[in-house]
Amino acid sequence: MSGRIPQLEALRGMAAVFVLLDHLPKILPLPDGILAIPLYVPAWWTGVDLFFALSGFVVVRGLVSDAGANGRLPAVVSFAVRRAFRLWPAALAVVAAVCAFAFAVDRHADASAGPLVLNEARWALAGAANLRGWLCTVHAASDCARAEILGHMWSLALEHQFYLLAPVVLLASARSAATGLLLALACAVALDRSGQGAWFFRPDALVLGSVLALVDFDRVRNRIGDIGRGRVFWSGLSAMLLAPVLVSSHSASLGFLTIGLGAAAVVAATACAEPTTRALPRALTTLGTVSYSFYLWHLPVLNAWHEILARAGVLPSSQAGWMLAAVAAFPFCVAAAVVSHRLVERPFRELGGRISRRIRRRPIAALVENGA
Repeated sequence: MSGRIPQLEALRGMAAVFVLLDHLPKILPLPDGILAIPLYVPAWWTGVDLFFALSGFVVVRGLVSDAGANGRLPAVVSFAVRRAFRLWPAALAVVAAVCAFAFAVDRHADASAGPLVLNEARWALAGAANLRGWLCTVHAASDCARAEILGHMWSLALEHQFYLLAPVVLLASARSAATGLLLALACAVALDRSGQGAWFFRPDALVLGSVLALVDFDRVRNRIGDIGRGRVFWSGLSAMLLAPVLVSSHSASLGFLTIGLGAAAVVAATACAEPTTRALPRALTTLGTVSYSFYLWHLPVLNAWHEILARAGVLPSSQAGWMLAAVAAFPFCVAAAVVSHRLVERPFRELGGRISRRIRRRPIAALVENGA
């Protein structure tokens, strides 16, 4: 089960593109026209669910492999250290930058963005942004004004909460853990999730990605080979992008489950594929290596780009102008992601890796010393 699967990086890149396509017309006003069809009909927002399925698969796969090699307790402690150093420094950096940007806007305009963003930042740093989203949509909390510049932090909160529960899979056999996760998912699907609050608590793709990591992957590879990897990939991708369109709002649970199954199928088919060097996958792989920083920064960059265009009085009034503005925003998103990856994400990830390796070695060193 051990070993890195490089082709999954391209899948991360694809998920990042999907999320960008979803947020672009929401941040930059899209004039009416034919372009609205490809931007609104496919559910590009399911790129987040693809990230979830990837995360569940990779995290649980690595956790189980580490436990088999080094023991359960060292694996759990090492896992917690790696996750903390992998995720939090980059998130702290983007939240700090967003707060600074919001207060800078306030100084040059009659606005209240600073306090609003600061309130959102508190929820984000507490790892409870999805809880805030749920409170605002279901219970209409008194401070429900939300800063969309940090609107994507709900998904990171959901992942953090999942990571707190992920080590539980080590307490049982892989088969029992997979069965338990599927039973929990069945209970979630049976619940009424038709309200808007369900958007912020949809563990379907995370659970199914985790189950994929727990089953015998050689059998999965053989089964996919019998069906055809291309068929599995494109069927899963179609389910992801079209399920929200085909399933009514009264069947949201069925929709989220279908999206999760589609995302898990895409991950499985990609993990079974041979690494490729074609130009497009290579470009997606490059984006995939910085996909976490890209996800963190794309929404703040798009908001800043909108602010610049608005202050310059050149917000696009035609679809052709919108395309130019949208294409021009992409390099800024990538540049912010690369800078964040190189200066924050990668150094702290390497530091967390060194600390986790020390943690794994200590129990062994203690046994040797006691034996001597």
